[in-house]
Amino acid sequence: MLNTLLRKRGIYVPQPGWLVFFVKLVIAVAVMGLFAWYCQIQFDRLRAGARFAIVAGSGLAYFVVLFRLGFRFRDFKRSGR
Repeated sequence: MLNTLLRKRGIYVPQPGWLVFFVKLVIAVAVMGLFAWYCQIQFDRLRAGARFAIVAGSGLAYFVVLFRLGFRFRDFKRSGR
């Protein structure tokens, strides 16, 4: 609703490329979630170390997918300031 109102009033005008950016992020988040889900079903009882490894592995999977989709570290920096 906020997005709709801001766009309707001309306050927010997305720059070209936002849809591709968003799709890449959705893919990376999906891979991260699937990785975490797959790992957690491999263990009946997770200990703290295994949970940490799953979270760390999920984060690594997220950034690897983003990198493979063409993201670079400079893409995470704010521009225009």
